[in-house]
Amino acid sequence: MAKTFDLTLEMPQPTIKVERLKNPLLLDGVPLLKGNGQPFDFSPIGGMLRGHAFFFATKSKITDGPAGGVIVPLPRGDLFFLGIREKLLEQAAHQELRKIEDFRSERGPMRKTVECVLTDSVFRHYRLLPEVTERSRRYGNYHAFELAGQLHYTETGILFGVLPTREQI
Repeated sequence: MAKTFDLTLEMPQPTIKVERLKNPLLLDGVPLLKGNGQPFDFSPIGGMLRGHAFFFATKSKITDGPAGGVIVPLPRGDLFFLGIREKLLEQAAHQELRKIEDFRSERGPMRKTVECVLTDSVFRHYRLLPEVTERSRRYGNYHAFELAGQLHYTETGILFGVLPTREQI
């Protein structure tokens, strides 16, 4: 049985339920808020984030470009990266619906390096090759390590690809 969620939005007027909203474009420009009521932070910061938005501090990210996402293990030990360009994510967080609809970016395959970021428990659960785990850096409750692979960029701002763990060694 599928889980359902009662999603409500904080509005200057009384709270409305998204499922009852007849025209979703009424939300154009009304930013999404975190659970604590604060807006998402997309300001770029330097240091270990290399200019990425603070939002990506605990997420996997492209080392030389404004995009980040998540990694999941594949059956043979490699990792699959699924990401989004920061600009598109920022537009989504601000619910700039018309801009999202018009969003276009460069597309095609590119060889990229991904800084993979996992929580400590997920890092242990993935059972990565020792050669990968030995290169990982720990900060707080997270582990980070770099893998390179062929990523496919779509013109709609999504990117994905396999990150081989064996040829990195």
